[in-house]
Amino acid sequence: MNDFLRQIHDMILSRQMLAAGERVLVAVSGGADSVCLLLALKELGYEVHAVHVEHGIRGQESLEDCAFVQELCAGERIPLTVCRIDAPALSAISGRSVEEAARDERYRILIETAQSLKISAVATAHHMDDRAETVLWNLMRGSSLAGLCGILPVREAEEKGQNPETGEAEALRIRIIRPLLETGRDEIEKWLTERRQLWREDCTNLDTDITRNAIRLRILPQMEKLNAGARRHIAQTAEDLVQVENYLEDAAQHAYSCAVRYEDRRNELEICLKELKEQPELIRRRILHRALGQAEGGLRDITREHVESLMRLAGMDNGRRISLPGGLKAVREEGVIRLTRRTSSHIADEIRIDSDGEYLFPGGYKLKAEFGIWEGGDVPKKKYTKTLDTGQFSGRAQETEGLPDR
Repeated sequence: MNDFLRQIHDMILSRQMLAAGERVLVAVSGGADSVCLLLALKELGYEVHAVHVEHGIRGQESLEDCAFVQELCAGERIPLTVCRIDAPALSAISGRSVEEAARDERYRILIETAQSLKISAVATAHHMDDRAETVLWNLMRGSSLAGLCGILPVREAEEKGQNPETGEAEALRIRIIRPLLETGRDEIEKWLTERRQLWREDCTNLDTDITRNAIRLRILPQMEKLNAGARRHIAQTAEDLVQVENYLEDAAQHAYSCAVRYEDRRNELEICLKELKEQPELIRRRILHRALGQAEGGLRDITREHVESLMRLAGMDNGRRISLPGGLKAVREEGVIRLTRRTSSHIADEIRIDSDGEYLFPGGYKLKAEFGIWEGGDVPKKKYTKTLDTGQFSGRAQETEGLPDR
């Protein structure tokens, strides 16, 4: 076993990713990273099954990627499952970006394929450079500590399945593993080149108008000039933060169980302020963040500002209330904060927008309004920007239609 394969083998063993000879589902795009992962796992003696998702984004180039993966797997005698999706259409339906829609659908397919094949481990080809890139991206966005952990080596993906014997629903635990997370992109390409193994290049990865690409192609190389080990050092720091995050999460879980009570019948959640105030401020914020996720049914739309709104509410007089995402409202009562979900779509607070400026809405939402005269040409299309013809609206519609998508 050469040094390259030994590094991956040691990573798998140290994180208990796979048992010896275990079956593993490998996501293969055709790029250098996934081709390397597939072949390395095969050489290490694991029983691999490949999955390729054709996203319907890059036309003929995408079809050629698929053909390349099919030829590779046929030559290596590796079973392959190919799935085709229309990511642009999914994006238009859901309101997510094309990249986000493609990623969510890809993971859904990977997990469902693993279930159907009775494989409990799904391997993706994220590597050390990806982790460093993700840490910087999350740092710039003002991420929480969890975001600064970057990409995790192992993640549990619990999905609902059906017991074939009883027909009853049961939880199926599938591991998402990243065996290349301590391996650099340069090492990957060197190994493939030495083997004379080809791979496919995605031209969109060179578009530096995309933030992640700019980090990878511009920022990280400049950091490497200042310190040749920048990528590895960032990844190592992220790994240290994983341990800190796990410790804090364990502490927050215990504190949460003491401070929060959920009443399913009334669809409301109660936070005990006495228990909350006994915790350090860092744990308090984690309790409130978790409570919002529980009440909302997920953390997707929960931001730092919503947690801070609850922190402020805890110090207010009884009877004060705030509005939150997903139709939630929080009320300060005697000794508790009560989170409930509104049952109607009525907007209690109306704000008239009649001039340029920033407008603050309940729950911490901000809207920046700019009025002007359209002189023709293309209308800008941005995720959180809406361009409206005020002549087409009147009354309440004019005042509320401009709210940004969230």
